[in-house]
Amino acid sequence: MTLVIHRVAALLLLAVLCAAGEARGEARVTLLQPTPSPGTDWPPAVRAAIAELALAGFEVNVKRTSLGELTELVQQLRDETLRARIVAAVLIVRSADRGLGYVWMTGARAPIVISEPNPDAPIAQSSLALKLADLLRERHLHLPAQAPPAELPAVDVEPTTEPPASEPRQPSAVGPRIGLGMAQSSGASAPVASVGARFNLPEAFQFSLDVRRSLAALDVTTRAGLASVTWTGVFSGLSYSPVRRGGFEAAAGIGWGALWVTSRATADRDYVARDDSATTSIAAAVLQLGYRFDPWRLDLVFEPGVTLPRLRVLAQGSELVSLGRPWLSLFALVTWGA
Repeated sequence: MTLVIHRVAALLLLAVLCAAGEARGEARVTLLQPTPSPGTDWPPAVRAAIAELALAGFEVNVKRTSLGELTELVQQLRDETLRARIVAAVLIVRSADRGLGYVWMTGARAPIVISEPNPDAPIAQSSLALKLADLLRERHLHLPAQAPPAELPAVDVEPTTEPPASEPRQPSAVGPRIGLGMAQSSGASAPVASVGARFNLPEAFQFSLDVRRSLAALDVTTRAGLASVTWTGVFSGLSYSPVRRGGFEAAAGIGWGALWVTSRATADRDYVARDDSATTSIAAAVLQLGYRFDPWRLDLVFEPGVTLPRLRVLAQGSELVSLGRPWLSLFALVTWGA
C-alpha cells in the first residue's frame, strides 16, 4: 500500500512539474540579438527590455543571429514562433533618429512595431522597454492562444516610423482680398469698396496694395450748399505683426496712397455751384486685427490719416470746409491664401 501511495505521489509530482514546465514555457520570450553593427545596435534598450520582461514574469531567451538585413531578421522572428513554445519573438534595433521594437506574437501574421524618437536619450530606452513589457503582458493574459498556421507567406517589412505630427498649413506668399468699409471726414461718411492683395514678407512683415472706390457720395453740408464728394484711390500699406496667438494676429504699420476726387456742388440762394475735381495723396497709420481660418483670413483695419494737400470747399474765395484733416477709414477685409 505504501508503495502504491509513493507511486501515486511520484506521478502527481511529475504531473505538477510538467504542468509548471508548460506554464513556464507559455511565458517564454525569444529576443533576437543580431551581430553588433554601428548605427543599428542598441544595447541599452536591449538590457532595459530584458529587465522589464523579467519583472513582468517572462523568461527571456536571448538568441544570437548572424543575419544583418532587417527583412531577414523580421522573417526569423516569425520562424522562432513556429519552432518553439514561446509567447513572442522580439527584435530591438535603432536608426539615426529612431529606436524600433519588432514584436511577433505566436500565431500572428505580421509583427507589431513600437517606435521611439531620439534613441540616444535614456527615457527613450526605458519607454521602449516598458511598452514591450506592457504589450506582451496584455497579449499573453487577455488574448486566447492561436495555433500557428502550417505555412505563412514571406513578409517583406520595411522600417516604419511614426508619422510626423501634422502641422498647420503655412500661408501663401500672396493672396487676393476684397472688403467693404467706411470713410469719414468733416462730419460726413460714405461706404467704400476695396479690392487688392496681401503679401507676406519675412520676419512677420506684410505689404498690402488695394484699389478703392466710394460706393456713394460723401455729402458735406456748408452754409453755401452741398458738396457731394466721390473718389477712386490706390492705397499701399506696410505693417508688422508683433502679436500672433493661434489664428489671431495684431499688426501696426504705415500706409500711403493717392485719391482722385470729384465734387458735385449744389448751391443755396445767392451762391453759384461749380463742379470740380482734384488729385491728392493720403498718409495714414495702419492698425489691424485679424483671424486666420485656413485658407481664409478676416481682417479689421483702421486707418487714421490726412490728405496731402488738403481738399478745400470754397465759396466766394473763402474756405468753408477742409476735407481730409483727418481722413478716417475702417475696413473689413477677407483674404484667401495669404
